[in-house]
Amino acid sequence: MFRFWKAPRASQKSECNAKTTSAIGDASKNQTPPTLLSSLRSVLFVIGTVVIGFAAFCNSLTWHLQRFWGASGDFWQAQWDKILDKFGDDPVTLWVYGSLSLMIVVYWVIGGIYTILDITNRPAALRRYKIQPGTNEPVDKRELCKVIAQVLFNQIVVGFPIMYLGYYFMEWRGYPPVRELPTFHWVLAEIAIHILCEEIGFYYSHRYVYSA
Repeated sequence: MFRFWKAPRASQKSECNAKTTSAIGDASKNQTPPTLLSSLRSVLFVIGTVVIGFAAFCNSLTWHLQRFWGASGDFWQAQWDKILDKFGDDPVTLWVYGSLSLMIVVYWVIGGIYTILDITNRPAALRRYKIQPGTNEPVDKRELCKVIAQVLFNQIVVGFPIMYLGYYFMEWRGYPPVRELPTFHWVLAEIAIHILCEEIGFYYSHRYVYSA
């Protein structure tokens, strides 16, 4: 006698789907949420990798530049001396106006590229990397002008006094001579500390505010 396979009934299908959904839900509930310690461990791993890669890159770059241009002594110190010879070694000019100008230029050069991509939606191959695809497409030009004006206000009207306050605080604390660059290892240590402080102070503060 032959036995023929029968298709499962709708009730059996729904029961099977319910069990599968319940199992997935239980598995997701059993997952341990990330803790501050695990997040810090990941951050330290990333920072360590970046610092090691940056150290290797800078050592290699310095050696090649010294060999290519024939610079004697410390290449970066020689370039810094050239900058000071051209713009002067006034601390206010360097740490207030120079730092603010450099920050604004870097911000708008990189941000301008993304702004152009948002306005033109080209190249289309890069649109899939947008965090919120389909949002603000096309971009409202009036709202964009408001955002640009607000950013410039924050950078100049708010940022300029903060830079001055930072300079006076640094002057009160004391600082090394302008022409004396820090050692390469001290630069790496400061980069690691600043990345860690920014990661905790910026990312996790925003995450806490938006999750509260």
